[in-house]
Amino acid sequence: MLSRYLNIAVPAIIFIAIIFILPYTSGFDYDLMCWQVWGAHNYSQGISNTYNDPAVPNGYMPIYNYLLYVYFAIARQPGTQYVIILYMKLAIMATEWLALWYVYKWTDKKIPFYWLVLISTLNLGFSYNTLIWAQIDGMVAAFLFISIYYGHHRKLVPSALFFILALNTKMQAIVFLPIWGFFFLQYVFERRDIKSFAMPLAAMAVAQLIILIPFLGRLSQLLTALDAVDTFQYISVMAFNYWHIVIPDVWNLSDRGVYVAGLTYKQFGLLAFFTFSLLVLFPMLRVLFFKIRSRHSKVELDKVQIWLMCALVALGFFFFNTQMHERYSHPTIIFLTALAVYHWYYLIPYIVFSLAYFANMERASNLLGLPLHTALFDHVYIAYEFLFVLVFLLISLWLSFRQKQLQ
Repeated sequence: MLSRYLNIAVPAIIFIAIIFILPYTSGFDYDLMCWQVWGAHNYSQGISNTYNDPAVPNGYMPIYNYLLYVYFAIARQPGTQYVIILYMKLAIMATEWLALWYVYKWTDKKIPFYWLVLISTLNLGFSYNTLIWAQIDGMVAAFLFISIYYGHHRKLVPSALFFILALNTKMQAIVFLPIWGFFFLQYVFERRDIKSFAMPLAAMAVAQLIILIPFLGRLSQLLTALDAVDTFQYISVMAFNYWHIVIPDVWNLSDRGVYVAGLTYKQFGLLAFFTFSLLVLFPMLRVLFFKIRSRHSKVELDKVQIWLMCALVALGFFFFNTQMHERYSHPTIIFLTALAVYHWYYLIPYIVFSLAYFANMERASNLLGLPLHTALFDHVYIAYEFLFVLVFLLISLWLSFRQKQLQ
């Protein structure tokens, strides 16, 4: 009974404390300026005009622009364009805490929810992106985790809805489409009826249509604004990944140059990521093969294997591709949180990733003003930390299947 009260009281106290602290915090200046300008523009010109502001082009997906619009409608003082945009962090943080509630449920409530919230808030590898930088990657990660949760539990309609929310928050969520597709096909092959096939897709289509209603007459503007591919044609945009290991002097190097076997850096990165993803997700194809043969097949993926696969896909996307920003590995942390809660063994990659991710973001922004000329913030050292986590999780995934075969 005490734990139930603490699960409410402790997060509430932390939330209220953060409300009072937020005005004294900062964020990444350019991003805050964008939120301010876009929010004011969306509110004054209408949400349908989101993507036609020539002053500061808006390249963010609709969900966050809806949030900016609602926030300005609530918080804007009459007669002024100014609001304390830092309070937008609360919406992102609340979404992350919602995902932590699903971690709490999915890990069989091994530790109290309030401990999850407290540890995640204090872990800068988890909270820096939202509370220090004021970015929205935590919201994408939260929607993805909840979508995967419902997919695993054969509740494909809410899974589809949360996946659409993730896609309409940041397009990087598209790398999880094969995983969502696995849950969808598994569900269809188990049920083998029209309803199981049509309902998730219909829910997805309706949700997408509702999100796009204000922009239906201006889809060309929306598509042009969101075409962010090749905006930064560099091997790395402060993402300390594979390229910082093999090319230590990687700064400002174009990914259009030839790397190996006639492939450009970009082409090699994409090929490496797709090959890595196929290796990681191949067990899903095996499960589907048996489901096609028999709807009653007992071949399943357990939740630990699913968390491992999701963490690997998220980190692999960041680690191998070019044009990556320092924040693009963020979805990894929510799946590592579930793994670390479920089994102490995964505290190792959780801690190493948290250190690497925090150091990568602080090296890129220096928002905390820490001295950066130390080993902790060395870009090659950080890249090796990410590599360690990648290898650790890959071996763990292989061992999980090996153990099942021996049982």
